[in-house]
Amino acid sequence: MDKGRRELIKSLGATGVLAVSAGLIPVLSTTEAAGNSPHDKIGELSDLKTKDKSSLVSSVNETCDNMDGRGINIKYPPAPLVGAKVDGVTDDTLAIRAILAYAEQMNANLFIPGISVITGEVEIKKTMVVQGIGPGRGYTSAGIKDYVQRSGFLVKGVGVKRIRTRRLHRSSAAEPQDAALSVAINVQAENVVFKDFCVFLDFDRQNNSPNHYGADWDVGIFVGCRTHFKLENIHVMGYWREASYYYDVTHATNLQRFQDLNGNPYDNTFNVSGGDGCTMFKCMAWGGKWGIFVAGAIKSATNPNYYDGLSGAVVPDYRGSFGFSDFTTYSCSIYGTDHHSLYRRNKATGDYLNDQAGGAMYVDGAAANATDAVWGHRHVSTRFASFEPYRVRLDRAARVQFYGCHIEYRSGSNRKNQDGTAVLFENTDTYGFISGTANTDHVVLVGYPGGVIEPAFMPASVRIHNLFPSGTTKGSSTTDSLTAKGFYATSGELDLRSAGAADPIRFRFGSESKVQLNSSGLLLMSSYTNPSISAGTGELDLRSANGSPLRFRQGSSSFAMFDAASWRAATDNTTSLGSSGARFTQLYAATGTINTSDRNAKQQIKPIDDIVLDAWSEVNYSRFKFNDAVDEKGDKARTHFGIIAQGIEEAFARHGLNAFEYGILGYDKWDAIEEEEEVAEAVVDKETGETCTTYRKTGRKKRIREAGGMYSIRPDECLMLEAALMRRELRRLKGDSVKA
Repeated sequence: MDKGRRELIKSLGATGVLAVSAGLIPVLSTTEAAGNSPHDKIGELSDLKTKDKSSLVSSVNETCDNMDGRGINIKYPPAPLVGAKVDGVTDDTLAIRAILAYAEQMNANLFIPGISVITGEVEIKKTMVVQGIGPGRGYTSAGIKDYVQRSGFLVKGVGVKRIRTRRLHRSSAAEPQDAALSVAINVQAENVVFKDFCVFLDFDRQNNSPNHYGADWDVGIFVGCRTHFKLENIHVMGYWREASYYYDVTHATNLQRFQDLNGNPYDNTFNVSGGDGCTMFKCMAWGGKWGIFVAGAIKSATNPNYYDGLSGAVVPDYRGSFGFSDFTTYSCSIYGTDHHSLYRRNKATGDYLNDQAGGAMYVDGAAANATDAVWGHRHVSTRFASFEPYRVRLDRAARVQFYGCHIEYRSGSNRKNQDGTAVLFENTDTYGFISGTANTDHVVLVGYPGGVIEPAFMPASVRIHNLFPSGTTKGSSTTDSLTAKGFYATSGELDLRSAGAADPIRFRFGSESKVQLNSSGLLLMSSYTNPSISAGTGELDLRSANGSPLRFRQGSSSFAMFDAASWRAATDNTTSLGSSGARFTQLYAATGTINTSDRNAKQQIKPIDDIVLDAWSEVNYSRFKFNDAVDEKGDKARTHFGIIAQGIEEAFARHGLNAFEYGILGYDKWDAIEEEEEVAEAVVDKETGETCTTYRKTGRKKRIREAGGMYSIRPDECLMLEAALMRRELRRLKGDSVKA
């Protein structure tokens, strides 16, 4: 109640009270003002005649205080303002605009006691509370067709389109600007609060044509880059052409605000280029192309500047830099169009990244932060539902959290496209429960069904944190799996454990089991083909405990061991170092090699036959160069001295001996050797930004050595023969000398 009417009642004393009770001075009737407020005392005016003067005046004062708390009643504004009819029939647009202008001057709130018809835009340009007596009722499968509005705005006619956003990037005046929008309620102030009313877009409930959308308006509630906007028990219903709730995040601190209906710039006292802190509690959207649309600036990858049509200037592109953090929904119901005819508004194209179809919520905006995207959104116990192609569509969005939310297709056999074909609710025409792009990151789900993030609509680069998944809407199954991209301890050790000592800890890639940590150690599963262990950068450090060796096995058998004292075969005299077809290039040692020479390890011990020494005497020493050294170094290849193996074979053959029966000569054949090709790939660690190299097996084989054979000798035994020959020849010389 306004101050003038309050003073009038007080000045009339008991007569004034009786005048109120008799209806001579208008106040809210019980029917008009009955709401959910526990302080609603208006009904007490009905028995004022039974009270004494002091108690009557006290009741009037209390009632006046309660009514003042709600603000200016648009039906009974202060004189000389003309009240809105609030009858759901009469056009109240001009009356409401005038009352709002007065409320802005008086820093007052606004009270809507019923349904006001509007045919033009309503602007909220100052911080205030706008409150009704309840939004309405009707939450059925028929959608908004059965909805009954209680208070708020019934929007009719054709809305006037005006430019209000700067979403598209413009380099010059020649490039297109944003399409003009017609909006019913335009919020252009910080900390505005809406409570307990509905914004309903009129349509013919008897018209079941799939193309009937009623009155022609784009947006129900538009928030023009303003912070800490709060909605409580607000419903926006009707077939809005763009969105039920539209949050603009395209203002820039170096640009002026757009103009209001009177041609004056909107208030820019705080000059914030974002919309942090917006909150929706117990709200509902049904019928808009998007239930919620968070629309940020589309930036250029090559041009850091922006042409502004309002000022005609080219300026640094700061649009939306402040972002849209701390956006929160609590226990809301957000639907897409979901037309009462059960036809989709738009048929899906199959290209989820570029489709212009709608759904329950779309978030896409730039911000000046580490992800270049709007971030920090929380949705608690909110339903996102639509049989349109999308439910939740995320593009440039990060740290979006869903706690106990319900996301559903609203699928059914009777859902159709505009061309009459059935909606299949398959990946070809329905883009999953939550879709993302390469610009999306850190999507957190708590208590959300497991396994319903479709890989087809969520790039692998997006970090999904699915904690405590519950039953899936694709079936009745449940899971006790914890699905996340990473696990870490905030301090101290990280304790991973299985149920019992005999129960392994299993590691999977996708659905395939790859590694098992059991009581015996780390097991690479058979699903691995030729597994490898490699370091992305730097050395690979393998170590055992002090005093314990590193052991190598093939199957269950050990074949080699490393310890601080030696590198040795695991079993005696069973393992070679290298082979004829896989040789070491050089052996470096501090001392000579040690060979077994124990008599107890040998048999058939005899002197060397003269015929063998005679054959050996015909083996010539040579100088030579190795082919591979010449191939590599050319003339700079060094000259070596030694014995040609084939010379041994030939010399022994001339004496009727087979040199291969002696340990000095060998010839080994080998099969062709192949290995799986690997491709080196640079991998950037998302957390540290460091680049390391990993090796991916291609599945193709490459030949690293052809089949062949090669002669070899044992140089130490050759030298033994040479020494024996020299000893014999020396002995003979001495004998000849004695004879002489």
